Amino acid sequence: MEKSKSIPIFMQIVAQIKEQIKSEKLTSGMFLPNEIEFAKEFGVTRSTLRKSLDVLEREGFIERRRSKGTMIAPKARFNKHLHADLAIVTRLDLTNPQNYIDLINNGSELGTTIVAAIKRGLLIRFVPWCGDVSFFDLDEILFRKGIDGFIFTAPLYLTDFIDRVREEKIPFVLQETHYNKRGVNSVVSDDYAAIRECVRKLYELGHRKIGFYGGPLKVAELCASSRRCYNAFFKVCKEFGLVLQDNWIHTFGEDDWENRHRDAIQKISCNSMLGTSARPTAVVTATIRNAIAVTNACRELSLKIPDELSLISVGCDDSEFYTTKCTGFMKDYKKVGEATLASLMQWIGNPLYRPKCKKIMSTFVDHGTIAPVSIENYKNIQ
Repeated sequence: MEKSKSIPIFMQIVAQIKEQIKSEKLTSGMFLPNEIEFAKEFGVTRSTLRKSLDVLEREGFIERRRSKGTMIAPKARFNKHLHADLAIVTRLDLTNPQNYIDLINNGSELGTTIVAAIKRGLLIRFVPWCGDVSFFDLDEILFRKGIDGFIFTAPLYLTDFIDRVREEKIPFVLQETHYNKRGVNSVVSDDYAAIRECVRKLYELGHRKIGFYGGPLKVAELCASSRRCYNAFFKVCKEFGLVLQDNWIHTFGEDDWENRHRDAIQKISCNSMLGTSARPTAVVTATIRNAIAVTNACRELSLKIPDELSLISVGCDDSEFYTTKCTGFMKDYKKVGEATLASLMQWIGNPLYRPKCKKIMSTFVDHGTIAPVSIENYKNIQ
């Protein structure tokens, strides 16, 4: 058996036996090998194996029969530890039934999580939660609704809820945002790795004047994608020895995000970045919205992409909603969604699970929006 240092060996054995029950390799009424043979099969001592069997018996997966041996319980495949009752806590308006269908079909990280849960036969509830306007009593949800685990999709508005489940050590997972507190379980795209690769590609093409355009940073302890990209950009540029100018770095913060028109902010920011002779030769963006804003600004300023400005984005998207095709990294929402469910189910099935931030690498796509530095711009680099 391949062993992981982060999880006790006896719990790894528990997880393997549960998986065999779920896949029906082990079926109800089947007897397990005797302890000596079974311990040898896993490469562990009998005392370690017994700890595993104690957990499985306590959770109702096996029954020990005197003089006969250890048997898979009659209803083991329907055990609640394999088929959990989950709740998605969200600010989405779900009063319209069509929105549920759209969620399943839109290919987002939440949509793919729901599809993965449906395929496993899991029950899912939706809990609308809007901070000051709450429709439920929190204690009632946590302790009387029989919910085994929570998925959070909008942590900015849910910190009170998240803090409570952390305190109670109830299994949960955050999607595409990590809350910088102890005991938080999350699944996010690996924006640092994507930013590093973007900068590396530009650097190898001769770019030394690289700008960054990102979205709302939100609050610092809620490490959402735009903030991860923003922080990563500074770290990576320092690693490559790049000198940055203030007017090459643009984001719009929490106040702007809440109270001002998004397109107007992007237009002002992009023009101030690109509308001078001291503009960067390349721009890295955090989202496809940012890439579209840069593209529109280039059109107004008569700058040609990629001849006069290379453009690369961490958040590429080829969907019908974002028709701009930009070189960069496309977030793998299917992997994020499936990893979200897997992470939550692992915690539900393993009381010794350690919450962590799991990172999913994005996929590189090349739509021809980056190019070597032009001869004119090369003079300014020397």
